[in-house]
Amino acid sequence: MTPSTADALTLQIAAELQDERTRAGFRLDDLADDTGVSPASLSLYLRRKRAMPMSVFLLLCAALDVTPNEILDRARAHLDRTH
Repeated sequence: MTPSTADALTLQIAAELQDERTRAGFRLDDLADDTGVSPASLSLYLRRKRAMPMSVFLLLCAALDVTPNEILDRARAHLDRTH
């Protein structure tokens, strides 16, 4: 995987988590309560303004009741369709 591909995947993972948050009807405050991560930080991660640590990725997956593999698979599928 080239650096640009890895960057694109990282950005798409955040987008998939944001989509899942919307589908599940979670507010940032809800996720903050469930994960212990501040709403401001979550906003930056999910809007792809700051790199998301792996620990936050895993916490978000658990809070959203989705597996990390599901998010990764969705992100890869999106990139395959668009690139």
